[in-house]
Amino acid sequence: MSRDLQTQIVKYLEDAHAMEEQSIKLLERAPKIARGLDLAQLLHGHLHDSREHERAVRERLEALGRQPSTLKDTAQKGAALALGALVQAMPDTPARLTALAFAFESYEIAAYSMLRKVAEQAGDQQTIALCNRIIPVEQQAAELISQHFGDAVQVSLGQVGAAA
Repeated sequence: MSRDLQTQIVKYLEDAHAMEEQSIKLLERAPKIARGLDLAQLLHGHLHDSREHERAVRERLEALGRQPSTLKDTAQKGAALALGALVQAMPDTPARLTALAFAFESYEIAAYSMLRKVAEQAGDQQTIALCNRIIPVEQQAAELISQHFGDAVQVSLGQVGAAA
């Protein structure tokens, strides 16, 4: 593997690690924001997946002789906390949370797909395998979240109607 490609893989892995840290922070807050929707249970279950993904990415970085980027992780955690607070403060929060969760899953799918492409260029079979394990989990989560769009809108409309 060329040095330039390995450097890129490390950057993508650092980004993926920071992304998983952000996901964990968002998912820890999500059940309170979801306000009783079945989505809360789904997101709580996906928290376990995100913790596993964080660990796997960290281990891959360590296998390449690197550590997660403290700066990137800290920035992403701060962004997650701010985003969670923003969503919680908005009206029709369950619908916004559902949309945010779906968008974040889509972002994760794209990030791991791009990492896989770089790893393919480098011939990095371990990173390809990592991505191949994680991408289907994220795709399934996105699909399951999308199935809650209607419920989230109904709960949100009920909240809006109650406030009117």
